[in-house]
Order: sequence, then C-alpha cells, then structure tokens
Amino acid sequence: MVLQDKQGGRIYPTIPRSLAKKYISVILEFHITRVEHIENPTFPLEAFRFWNLAEVHTVEKVEDLELFDIIGEVFRKEDPRELVTSKGIETKRLVIIVEDLEKNRISCTLFGETVDQILPHLDDDRLEPLIVVL
Repeated sequence: MVLQDKQGGRIYPTIPRSLAKKYISVILEFHITRVEHIENPTFPLEAFRFWNLAEVHTVEKVEDLELFDIIGEVFRKEDPRELVTSKGIETKRLVIIVEDLEKNRISCTLFGETVDQILPHLDDDRLEPLIVVL
C-alpha cells in the first residue's frame, strides 16, 4: 500500500496480517481513496459524552437521537430474568443500580448479550468495586 499526500509525498505503511485479513474487503487494490481534512465535522470527535447522574435526573426530556454516557460503580443488582420479546425472541434482562462519586444513583436495564458479558464480573465476593461505563 502506498499513501500519498497533495504534495506528492509518499509513505509505505506495513499492515499486520491480522488487520489485513480484517480489512481485506474494504481495501481495494489499484483503486484510489481520497481522504480530506474536515474543518467542522458534524459528528463529535470525543469518544464519550459523559453526563453526571445528577444531570440525568434533572433533565426534563432526552431527545430520541441524543446519546450520552455515564460512569459509576455497580451499587446493586437484581437477579437476571428470562424475557420473551413482542417478536417472540428469547433474551435476558438484568437491572443494575449505578452510583457515582456524589452518591447519585440510577437504575439501568441491560438486555441480551450485555447481560452475559457483565454477569461474570458481578460476583458477590468481589473485593474491589465494579466500575461501568454505559
């Protein structure tokens, strides 16, 4: 692969085999892809948009397309439950209570694979707190 800028400067990157296999369908040989700098992107450049839990509790309405993140300690959990969706799909549901440093708490309902991913970390005999980013 050769990367070339406007002035004709070139670099020859090396791509690890694992990444090459992952992106082989995206990278086309003998094709040109143009990459341009965007002055004012319409998407956020930050990986996270953290809201504190007090802010979540005081907001009157969250727009349907508005996404935000929270961080806190899992304070309590309910037992996971089996659930059948309106489309007849079997899944799991788990409610956790997340608490921030100011002792604000919020209830979060997790579904499906997310339940399977977090359950091994919710052992009752944990010595350290479980911090989650949602």
